[in-house]
Amino acid sequence: MSDPPSGRAAPSRAALRQRRYRERRKAGEMLIELRAPVGAIAQLAALGWLDPERRDDRNAVGAALAALASAALGAGLRPRK
Repeated sequence: MSDPPSGRAAPSRAALRQRRYRERRKAGEMLIELRAPVGAIAQLAALGWLDPERRDDRNAVGAALAALASAALGAGLRPRK
């Protein structure tokens, strides 16, 4: 790594990852890994939650799933029994 203009070494990737983790924790957020089947991604697009042209974009799929979850929670949606 090259030194930034301040003369200090740039933070390592691990240090940056740890910083992001602490920021999420402080904000009350959590990073999760989720396997989304192709059919679910297609349904997100069909229902208007996801731009079909961005179905291969992890960030777009994650944002669509987060928006869907937020809407479901806001509507008080409960699981089927």
